[in-house]
Amino acid sequence: MIGKKIRIIKEYNNLKDNTIIFTVRTELYDDSAQYWLDLVEIARQDFPDLKFDDVKTFIYGGQVYKKTRGIEFVFDIPLEAIPDGYVDGIRLEYVI
Repeated sequence: MIGKKIRIIKEYNNLKDNTIIFTVRTELYDDSAQYWLDLVEIARQDFPDLKFDDVKTFIYGGQVYKKTRGIEFVFDIPLEAIPDGYVDGIRLEYVI
């Protein structure tokens, strides 16, 4: 289980075709199955209908997020309905 003191990072990216990609990650390097399940459960607090098949797992690269892990998913909602806590992410870092 991800501890309460761990910072949960929630972002969204609105692509040119109005597809919104949501990201839930931490700054941890954990690669356990439980870590991935915990991230999905965190996302489900905001998106209760989220299914495991809708989620992709990522290991990030770049200077800031190198080797950290997160999940990404597309959820079809209007921009004004994005849940609180999600910030507009700038995809400058690399995804491996």
